[in-house]
Amino acid sequence: MNTRRLIAISLPPLLLLLLVGGLLLAAWHHNQQHLIYPLDDTYIHLSLAKHLATTGNWGLSPGTFNSCGSSLLYVPLLAGLF
Repeated sequence: MNTRRLIAISLPPLLLLLLVGGLLLAAWHHNQQHLIYPLDDTYIHLSLAKHLATTGNWGLSPGTFNSCGSSLLYVPLLAGLF
């Protein structure tokens, strides 16, 4: 494979990666370096996972059980991140 062909094949994915990375960095900077979740379901699952990991409680409020997540396996998997 010659050098021109290698550049022609690898340049578009690299440009796309730079564009997407730049957009993510701009969005992160625009939100004062806070991650903002675009969907409420994402926020609910992460909140359930955080409470499960930190308090051992499967709920949105301390000491109460709320099964408001739509996936039973996703919350414990996310809890492993905390």
